[in-house]
Amino acid sequence: MNNLSESLNLKSTRFDNPHGLKNRLNVSSCNDLAKLTFHCLKNEEFKKVVNTKIHKGIAKYVQYDNHVIERIVFWENTNKLLNKRGFRGVKTGITTSAGACLSSWYVNTVDDNP
Repeated sequence: MNNLSESLNLKSTRFDNPHGLKNRLNVSSCNDLAKLTFHCLKNEEFKKVVNTKIHKGIAKYVQYDNHVIERIVFWENTNKLLNKRGFRGVKTGITTSAGACLSSWYVNTVDDNP
């Protein structure tokens, strides 16, 4: 991510861990997050993921006796703005350390359906 940050000219962004969660050395700015969001929205798979309210999948794991267990799992997007007309997703702040933060994708069209 740090290499990508440099290539996108994100001058106020630096990551110290791979997941971006609580770490005082993970820093960014509103301007950099807007630039990163703009870059990411060029990717159709990214757009699909951030616009998905609930994802159903199958988790597989192997028990100690090599028996494979499968179960259905659900992932629910915490972005409540997905229920609002025009909002397509991206990122809302959900941790205490992040505080109030938002990077969003909004489409303003007459025919827009929530």
